[in-house]
Amino acid sequence: MPAVTPKPVKTSDEAEDMLRFDLENEKETIRNYRRRIKQADELNEFALGEDLREILRDEQDHLNALATALGIDTPDPGIAD
Repeated sequence: MPAVTPKPVKTSDEAEDMLRFDLENEKETIRNYRRRIKQADELNEFALGEDLREILRDEQDHLNALATALGIDTPDPGIAD
């Protein structure tokens, strides 16, 4: 039986800290989607890759919005190993 343990959620009473925590989570999410897209492409699962790219587009919009709210340049999250 699969077991799933959610990652702990960082919280703070400071709004800026919460935005920074969200920014880090978005970066990790984007890295993971980029990795999955690469895997889908390597398996010639191009339709799946396109679906994942649409989700990734939304995640990148979230990253931009968080960076804007923090008054910083949008970071490049890279790709997960």
